[in-house]
Amino acid sequence: MTARTVRIHSREQKQAVLAAFRSGGKPTVVASEMGLVYRIVRQWYRLYLVGDLRWSEQDDEDFALREKALEYFNMGYKQKKISRLLNLSQEKVKYWQQLFKHGQISFFQTGKPRPKAYSKEFREAILAEVRLGKESKRTICYRHGISMGSLRNWEREKSQQSQLIVTDGDRHE
Repeated sequence: MTARTVRIHSREQKQAVLAAFRSGGKPTVVASEMGLVYRIVRQWYRLYLVGDLRWSEQDDEDFALREKALEYFNMGYKQKKISRLLNLSQEKVKYWQQLFKHGQISFFQTGKPRPKAYSKEFREAILAEVRLGKESKRTICYRHGISMGSLRNWEREKSQQSQLIVTDGDRHE
């Protein structure tokens, strides 16, 4: 009998994998004994080796819904129908639909996303796009896979830096 391959992982499953790693289990053995995809277990093992245990602290419960939503978007279903079929708020489905329309397919195909740290160059490029005004801020955010909140924070930081430069310049005169 072949072991069932699981792609959605609960926190409890991840904790069991972590316990196996701590007791000396190797990724190949853990994956086959627990019926998990080796590639994913190997990725967790690499994170475990460098002391990053964040993967073991969260569920992938949203993953199944995102995967199903992607299937529905590809079939051409409308937002309200998807919301009803998946028993999700229309706001959430609308957000996901915007990500889909702007090509952020990786959002639907990976486990729970982690917050990203953006380079200064990336932030500056996004702020430059916003200043050009060719697209709405929301469209720019969707296209680059960033949140509106992040963009607002970057704009506020830039504004505060500009005010400091002007204030410092006034003092030297």
